[in-house]
Amino acid sequence: MQKRAPAFTSTATKLSALALCVLLVSQISPSYARAAGVVGAAGALTTFSGHISRGMHPGFFTTQGGGEYCRYVPEKQIPFDQCDQVAPVMDLLFQIQAPDIYKEVDAVDLHSKGFELGIPPDSDLFEDNEIERVTLGNDPRKYTNYQAALKYLEKEVLQNDRFLEKTPKQLIQTIHKTHKLMQKNLPVQEVGHGGHYRDQFLHVSADHVDKTPEGMIAELRRVGGTRRDEENLLSSIKKVRDAGDSERGYSLWTEEEKSAWKKIGHLAPDPEEIPSEMETFATQILEKLRFMVDEEGDPIETAAWAHQEIGRIHPYADANGRLARAFMNTVLQMGGIEAIVFPDDNTYTEAIVADQRGSSGSFTNFLEETVAWNRAQGFGLAN
Repeated sequence: MQKRAPAFTSTATKLSALALCVLLVSQISPSYARAAGVVGAAGALTTFSGHISRGMHPGFFTTQGGGEYCRYVPEKQIPFDQCDQVAPVMDLLFQIQAPDIYKEVDAVDLHSKGFELGIPPDSDLFEDNEIERVTLGNDPRKYTNYQAALKYLEKEVLQNDRFLEKTPKQLIQTIHKTHKLMQKNLPVQEVGHGGHYRDQFLHVSADHVDKTPEGMIAELRRVGGTRRDEENLLSSIKKVRDAGDSERGYSLWTEEEKSAWKKIGHLAPDPEEIPSEMETFATQILEKLRFMVDEEGDPIETAAWAHQEIGRIHPYADANGRLARAFMNTVLQMGGIEAIVFPDDNTYTEAIVADQRGSSGSFTNFLEETVAWNRAQGFGLAN
């Protein structure tokens, strides 16, 4: 999901793929055997499989270096080997065929999903290809940071027999440290300060929503908004522009205006509410985890709740989705279920939104289905 205050910027630039790209496909498929020998005394899986960091974004996985992402066909097994060879070739040929446009890649926000290229489905050069799109221009530190955050969660949570003795404040410090690792050395002006709560209001909408006023009105109409909703949306935008500052303008919004924004996305709690919201979250998740490890709670239900609460609060300026998925996977492994990746970002977003809008248990059901999909893939530590 894409995070923006109402600055109404456009989404990342997308291009058609170059028809002359050459595909070098490995003939050897990696084995995705399930990890063995990493089960803790209480049934927890104490080590994350290697593919989890490569699948840090729903619907995408990274190359080994983390500088390129590949979108794959969800119904098929993830073609790690294809991505590692296709993405660098696409990058090289893009530089050769369109050097002026390629320079724009450097202008793309490095914490976004990069500069996207489609792969022609009907070319003989792409026979048996299971990759739909490749994105370039991603900061590889984002990937290595995610690896480091998962390693920290292994040590601090999964391999720590005394983790559940933590107080809510101590758990919050663990969450801060995890987020700080995810944001290490990334541009502060783009991603905020790692491990520090955001100090601005935040509206979260799906990637397909055009962040211009016209695009948001179109989305409001798509979801069944009324003419009054449209008027409220436009009046709230005018308040921000007239104030010359998004925070000052937001403070003038009426409840009706906020309601219009909620129809096209998620309006996160105000910054001053975050500390108390996170303390409540930490208290409740510790209670749920203690109940779960006593074999009385459902790991999938607990993990889904943790994911949705972090997403609802959106405590940081950036990386809330990665944080929610990392913590969700940590809860799953505490309950003896191997961590998962989400094969499709659209269905992932739809499940989140349905749950936020009151469809009880929708994300839990979705997570249960995703766990089953991951098991069918036969993932393991080999990747």
